[in-house]
Amino acid sequence: MQKSFYSILLLLFSLPLISFGQGYQIKVKIKGLQTGDTILLANYYGNKQFIKDSAFSDSKSTVVFKGNEPIPGGLYMVVIPGKSYFEIVVNEPQFSIETDTADFINTMKITGSPENQVFYDFLKYSSSRQAQMQEYSKDYMRVKEAGRIDSLEYFQQQYLTLDKEINDYKDKIFKDYPQLLITKIFKAMKDPVVPEPPVSPDGKVDSFFQYRYFKEHYFDNLDLQDDRLLRSPVFHNKLNYFFTKFIPQIPDTINQEADRVIKMTGENKETFKYVVYYVTTTFESSEIMGMDAVFVHMANKYYRTGMAYWVDTTQLRKIIERADILGPLLLGNMAPNITFPDSTGKPHTLHDIQKKHTILVFWDPSCGHCKTTLPKLHAMYDSIRDKNIEVYAVCIEYDQKKWKEFLVEKGIRWTNVSILEPKWEAYQKFYLENKLDYNRNKYLLDQVNLKSYYDIYSTPVIMLLDEQKKIVAKRLDVDNLREILKLRLGKDLFD
Repeated sequence: MQKSFYSILLLLFSLPLISFGQGYQIKVKIKGLQTGDTILLANYYGNKQFIKDSAFSDSKSTVVFKGNEPIPGGLYMVVIPGKSYFEIVVNEPQFSIETDTADFINTMKITGSPENQVFYDFLKYSSSRQAQMQEYSKDYMRVKEAGRIDSLEYFQQQYLTLDKEINDYKDKIFKDYPQLLITKIFKAMKDPVVPEPPVSPDGKVDSFFQYRYFKEHYFDNLDLQDDRLLRSPVFHNKLNYFFTKFIPQIPDTINQEADRVIKMTGENKETFKYVVYYVTTTFESSEIMGMDAVFVHMANKYYRTGMAYWVDTTQLRKIIERADILGPLLLGNMAPNITFPDSTGKPHTLHDIQKKHTILVFWDPSCGHCKTTLPKLHAMYDSIRDKNIEVYAVCIEYDQKKWKEFLVEKGIRWTNVSILEPKWEAYQKFYLENKLDYNRNKYLLDQVNLKSYYDIYSTPVIMLLDEQKKIVAKRLDVDNLREILKLRLGKDLFD
């Protein structure tokens, strides 16, 4: 299995606890090595690879990886100079292998490892069949280009026959060696076989039956309670496909499925940790709007409750603080109310705007992106002023001169307000002078923390609110905003 090895990184995750009760020794002889070559033993973990051990080749092209501490089971890689590698199953503390750089698979000899014997017997068998399949594929394309349609079925059938033989070989491994780790890895690659949907007495067919069946049985072949599978590509790949490709990218659906899959990890702390960590980080950084609701759900259910045992106090505090910021800003929630003065000192409160839609903007006249976005947004706004829409634009720059000069220069006319200097006294005076109620909304009590309330870490920030000031969309650019308004108000909105 000679491949290009792109990334071997330092181990960031602590290694799982389930492993052999003794040290390990793996002897590797590779014909074609030079004396002094550095050979690496690396393992998969999720979607990355990590160095476990290294050794120098001796004059007989032999290296020995050994250690006094247990080595966790899994699928490992022996990496040679030139960044090519072959895989081995590590599920025994001691064994030997011998191979040749000219052909890792077909020259492989195994001593003391039933796991690797089964693994490489299969690889040798499948590689010969795959070579034949490639030839049939070439023949198929050749006769197709020649217009010999009558021959296409023959080559296609030969290809399918060989593919079936490979799958039958795997099925035999499942039957003959159910206890082996390699069997679990192979089995985990299989998708559930979906039956035909049942037909009701009136002849109707449940069109969603097969989707539901596949979803409910997707993890049947992956043992979520065996952390050795974390050290193989299959665990992460199946998890990632399910959560980002298969199920609808709807926060409530993802939350429900995440809880179900996490429950399936049972008492295994390492697979529990991996699934919780994967879902949390994947959807915190998702580019799909609204997926921060998944992060908030995970933070509240698994981190805030103390179930995330691997997180230290500092990390835990940051995660919870992040969830506390994002929670009020989730789609469908009421936007935090704010009150700021316009250029004449007159206060304007966000929730007082009586429009069907409010475009909420946070910007800075010193920001290069803002300098191009604000005029573009204003041009769009000019074309829909009469559509029951208002813009509430908050300048987060304390320099009032820059703010006012920008508005005049660009001719921007909508509800323009600006924050005050970052002192509580300035806000206290502002509220007292304008007879504003401190208790009207908790966010009015400390406007200095505006950036935290609205998660403003870069500008501009554009949000769309409905008539009740609930958040419809956020983190928008002008083009996104235009399309969302078209969906809500009609395709001819800008015609």
